[in-house]
Amino acid sequence: MDRRYGGFKIHFSKGSNKLINNCSPITFCRSCSLRDRSDLSCSVHLYISAHTWSKIHSPTLSYPGFERSKAFFTVKAGPYTLLTKFSASLTADILGVRYFAKEFCVIIEKNQVFSITCSPSKSSAIDDVYAFINGIEIVSMPTALYYTPHGDLGANLVGNKFRFYIDNDTALEMVHRLNVGGRSILSVEDLGMFHMWLDDKNYFLQSSLLRVSTRNMITYTNIPTYTAPSRVYQTAWAIGSNQQTNQVFNFTWKLLVDLGFRYLVRLHFCELEFAIGQKQFNLLINNKIIETDADVIKWSSGNGIAVYKDCGNDGRRPITVPT
Repeated sequence: MDRRYGGFKIHFSKGSNKLINNCSPITFCRSCSLRDRSDLSCSVHLYISAHTWSKIHSPTLSYPGFERSKAFFTVKAGPYTLLTKFSASLTADILGVRYFAKEFCVIIEKNQVFSITCSPSKSSAIDDVYAFINGIEIVSMPTALYYTPHGDLGANLVGNKFRFYIDNDTALEMVHRLNVGGRSILSVEDLGMFHMWLDDKNYFLQSSLLRVSTRNMITYTNIPTYTAPSRVYQTAWAIGSNQQTNQVFNFTWKLLVDLGFRYLVRLHFCELEFAIGQKQFNLLINNKIIETDADVIKWSSGNGIAVYKDCGNDGRRPITVPT
């Protein structure tokens, strides 16, 4: 069955092709329960060249005739293998959640047929395996949101003299997206890119700090408005009233990652109170300094102006970000 929306033509090999949300000409969402012991595929024919991010939703429920523990599958998107021998039930048990989504960024060239295929991963230990997907979202994204713009040398790679350059042949997976000092932001609340931002409390290592927030307007002078919603820049952690303001204090987050990959770490900042030179800090990743005497006002040129800093990390151990 084929459907065409904006620059996309979508074909599904199986399942009840039910469109649940066509937010704009660049957004397509599909909802169904696909489960089979053969391959499941979704093909997208693109009539305009674009960067896209794809989100694959995986429930953790059991279905009649399909044991939850036997869902091991591989997901391929075009020339990229996004998941290999993946188990949604094991992942959900480790994360302590009932459902989750895996989000990836890939490049689709003009007139290219882009296929997403979910295949059961055969194993000698488990013969009767199957594959399933609960939903697929495909959203076009601005060229330079994560990929290195032409002429840019790329982000600094922590602990190395090399640069972290992300070219158009690279597929990206979103690992963590956190709203520091604030509650989770639902995808429908991020009107720029429909991203979900999780509350960072489970990753933040300090306990004696206070959440602070503001209703002040955020200005996007240095970065596009779709980079992150204003609520990301309106919340933060602050030293409690029982702490001395001149005391040296670390703000540290710890994030688990898979070894063997490089990671783009994007840190979002917005100064809401102090003037230039009044608040300076050192920025470290895995105890390696990436910025000394950092001053958000110097970066942004004013209060209430959003800005971010990128750096690369080699993923040899969990990422810790103390400031």
